[in-house]
Amino acid sequence: MFKEPIVRHYEWVSSNGIFATKPRKQRQDAARAELDIIKTESLKPYSVADELAKWAKLKNDGHISDEDFNEVRRKLLGR
Repeated sequence: MFKEPIVRHYEWVSSNGIFATKPRKQRQDAARAELDIIKTESLKPYSVADELAKWAKLKNDGHISDEDFNEVRRKLLGR
């Protein structure tokens, strides 16, 4: 009766971290996206407008949050 919720909680904390506000997958996706921007910057020049359009589409399709989009936008425009 009491063991099952404790086990589920233990598994959740193990996979998400104790103070997680976002699921681990979402945090990993955001980190991967940031890494992709860094790789893109070092490999080839790109149009900031094109990159913003791509990120806006991801946001509109629900793949990234407004917070993630605003962070990427700030980095791209601050370049």
